[in-house]
Amino acid sequence: PDDSGGGAYPLVFDAVDFAMHSRREVPFSVNVRLSGFAHELCAHASRESYDKIESDRPKLATKAFVPVGLFPAAANDADNDNDAGVANGGERDDEENNTISLDDVSSRALLTGIVSAHRILKNESTGRDFHWLTVESYEASFDIIAAPDVVTGEIVKGGLVEVACWFFGRILD
Repeated sequence: PDDSGGGAYPLVFDAVDFAMHSRREVPFSVNVRLSGFAHELCAHASRESYDKIESDRPKLATKAFVPVGLFPAAANDADNDNDAGVANGGERDDEENNTISLDDVSSRALLTGIVSAHRILKNESTGRDFHWLTVESYEASFDIIAAPDVVTGEIVKGGLVEVACWFFGRILD
């Protein structure tokens, strides 16, 4: 992102090389190579087919990014698989100091975007196939990895995908 903050938005990811950066003063801005590990991926042949889908749930724009792991109730519900965020009325215990602890957040995100590359690869350790794709989303491109059993629809280059994933990254600077 440029100095004006254009293209920048909050994101939590699990840093695979966190120990190398543990002495840095936070917060800091860096370039990162991000990979999303999908726990759900819904593929659509085109933007038009995505737009035609009727659903009771809200639909994201064709290029959108929602860092759901930054919302404490959502992070708690997803990580603990319970209604902790609803049980306390959605309020945080630390409302007075208006901070969120690292225990409250996760690297989960929802995104939509256009598939610019896709291949089916084989995991050399397990011998199992997986999908690798590059998704052009809101202000960024992401590598997404998905097991075949979490994919619905057919992934096609130029098609649109909806992805619920965990983000892992390597700091490049």
